[in-house]
Amino acid sequence: MQSNNIIDEYKHIITTYIRTKLRSKPLFGLLGYRIWKIYGKSIEFVEQSPIILGKMYKTDIATTIDRLKSLNKNIELQRLIANYYSKHLAINKEWLCYEKPEHYYIDYFILLKCLQ
Repeated sequence: MQSNNIIDEYKHIITTYIRTKLRSKPLFGLLGYRIWKIYGKSIEFVEQSPIILGKMYKTDIATTIDRLKSLNKNIELQRLIANYYSKHLAINKEWLCYEKPEHYYIDYFILLKCLQ
């Protein structure tokens, strides 16, 4: 596995940080959605997150190792939450809001229509 030079590492850290902030609340709704929509139309999908085989950033390795420690616990928690909602969330199907093409929602919310 090739290692990156320090400039590439810092550039990756900064780029990843900015992308993460633009994809999270409240920036996603205020600014991020518009930026990702323009970005998605101007750049091919495969180029948006290029994968270079045999090369990994040290920060990504550290993050992966750290996340692996809590992976089983997080999977179990997600299963408990899903089971709870499966048993206790009783709503009519017409209340559910489905994603429209070209729209992106945060996937861990259950989208409900506003009833007027």
